[in-house]
Order: sequence, then structure tokens, then C-alpha cells
Amino acid sequence: MQIQRMRGNPHPDVITAAIAINPKIIKKSHKEHVDVETNEGLTRGVTIIDYVDPGHIIGNNKPNAEVVYDIDYEKFVQILLKTLSSD
Repeated sequence: MQIQRMRGNPHPDVITAAIAINPKIIKKSHKEHVDVETNEGLTRGVTIIDYVDPGHIIGNNKPNAEVVYDIDYEKFVQILLKTLSSD
């Protein structure tokens, strides 16, 4: 039996909500050009990030999103636990 493990967090929505509550948990981010595939087929809904030359404007591909690469995990857990334990 082969076991595959995901790197990172499989629940990005929780991290996104925590960042909305406290943006200071972001340790590393960069403005990138991000697009979402909208054509029918296997790649529909896939997020595409232009890494050709990060931060550089290539044609009309101006950075349009801030992509978060690292967060303060301890602060994230504190926010999560506080939110889940609130009445």
C-alpha cells in the first residue's frame, strides 16, 4: 500500500478566514498574477499563478492578488481555538 501525504494545509479556507481576522499572521506573501481556468474540461476551476518572473509585469499579466506562502502557525492555532471555543 502506498500512502501519499499532502504538504501544507488541506483547509485553506480556515487560514483565509484567520488572515481576514488578523492579517499579522502572514509571515511571507507576494503579489502575483493569478487566474482561474473557466473553460469546460478537466482543468475547470484550477488556479493558475504566473511564476515566470514573480512581481514583474508581463503583458497584461499585472499582479492582481496577494499570495500567502507562510503564516505564523502558533498565532493561527490561537485564532482557530479562540473562534471554535467562543459562545
